[in-house]
Amino acid sequence: MVAPGGYIKSAARVTTQQYENGDTCQETYMSGTSMASPLAAGSVALIRQYFTDGYYPLGIKNTQNAFQPTGALLKAVLINGASPMTGFNSDGIPLEPPPSCRQGWGRIHVAASIRLPTANHEMIVLQNESFTTTAQRKGVCFMVNGTEEALKATLTWYDPAPSVVSDGTIVNDLDMIVTFVTGKKQIWPILGHQDRVKQCQKNGMELTQERDILRAGHCLQNTNLAELCASDHRKNC
Repeated sequence: MVAPGGYIKSAARVTTQQYENGDTCQETYMSGTSMASPLAAGSVALIRQYFTDGYYPLGIKNTQNAFQPTGALLKAVLINGASPMTGFNSDGIPLEPPPSCRQGWGRIHVAASIRLPTANHEMIVLQNESFTTTAQRKGVCFMVNGTEEALKATLTWYDPAPSVVSDGTIVNDLDMIVTFVTGKKQIWPILGHQDRVKQCQKNGMELTQERDILRAGHCLQNTNLAELCASDHRKNC
């Protein structure tokens, strides 16, 4: 992911004379990854506090809703709200749409990653879903209210380090499938996009249905099913 790193106000070195005169706060403008990295880290810290202080799911603090988010969940939330960038890089090369080697999943956008009281979108997070065997599947049913905003679903997971003699492939391969139950229409992955990204899968799609509510158990008509599948579990990779 990317964060602003150009012409960022930062702390500056204080000279001995300035210190003796009581001038202990100096500022300067700097650019580079040293500026972008703390902005990214601070964004993750704010999102973590959103969960640990109990602001999820409505953006209003309620300590009874507080919980400790995993690193994988924070990664998913950050990616889910990222804004795709357009234009050109410093060398004049056009930016490809995310995910790409030039912008990753896009620019960090905290307000779009979480739900605040003034937001016009819903937010649902699930964590600690574990898989133990190949072909194991888990799913959740939901309905989408008529809105101009796209439905976005992001899957991330922890993966153990492979063997030092491996080719660098991941050990556990999880796939996300999103289906419109009526007519069993698969809306993700798009044909040809299967297994395009490893250790993180994100989709964005336009859906308009009656209302937005999380349902458990069997999916009803006119609902959508987000299903996770352990398609490859290779412990000895």
